[in-house]
Amino acid sequence: MKAKIAIAVGLLLCASAPGFTQARDGQVTIEKNKREAVMIEIQAPPAEVEKALQQRFTEKGFKAKKSKGSYGYKNVSMSDWGPDTLNVFTRVEPASNGASRVYIAASRPDGSFISSQLDSGMANKMKNYLYDLVSDNRFASNDYDIYRYSDSVMSDQTNYSRYSEDRKRLEEQRTKLDAQLKDMESQYNKNRGDWDRRKARLSELQNGNESIGTVNSAKNPNAANQDSSQKRGKMRQDTTSRGKSSNYKNDSLNRKGSTNNRQDSMDRRQNNPTRRNDTTNRARRDSSELAPIKRDN
Repeated sequence: MKAKIAIAVGLLLCASAPGFTQARDGQVTIEKNKREAVMIEIQAPPAEVEKALQQRFTEKGFKAKKSKGSYGYKNVSMSDWGPDTLNVFTRVEPASNGASRVYIAASRPDGSFISSQLDSGMANKMKNYLYDLVSDNRFASNDYDIYRYSDSVMSDQTNYSRYSEDRKRLEEQRTKLDAQLKDMESQYNKNRGDWDRRKARLSELQNGNESIGTVNSAKNPNAANQDSSQKRGKMRQDTTSRGKSSNYKNDSLNRKGSTNNRQDSMDRRQNNPTRRNDTTNRARRDSSELAPIKRDN
């Protein structure tokens, strides 16, 4: 009767706990053989659950023997389980969403494994033991959460330090860029004033030339025609001068040609003795004919 009350109280306490899952019958591989067992899922990492489960047995003086992922404890007797001496086997496997699946199997000295069909009372005591483990593991899980969040906080601090350094570096760069931008704006404004003054002066000069041309046109409307007439007259003078110059050159060439011809004739006469003698004789003959005739008194 007392055992049933304890089981009911354990179920009630565990049912009120967050993340509670009910213990149930199952099977687990022990030394390559499928054995009847009780099981429960705990919302905690497998390493933490396994550590808490080992502590419960070692605190009572039982030594574990590990074999292929399972832990075995020989000759276990606990008041919660009654006067019987059992061989207990535990195994923790990972479940979904980071949870753990815990198995407990127990065999009597004759080698028979306890099951709900053969010994429901002992099976219920083992399930109640798992519910107690949930409560114990909650503290271990809390420690694990502290460790996990400590790592997260340390990572956040590292990231924040890196962010602070990057921000400081970027702010220094921004300060330099702002100073450069300010200098560029000042230089631009200074140059812009010079540009505006030169542009205004250019406009004044252009407007002044246009005004002068307008005034001259208004004073002498025929100035444009006179300029055109003068230009045409100058062009005619240039043409006449070029014509005279050409005639002068032609006359010079002609005179030079006549002189050359006379010189050639003289050279030919000098080089021809016969012709020269003929010329001389003819001259003498002409002279004798022209001489006056002497008369006798």
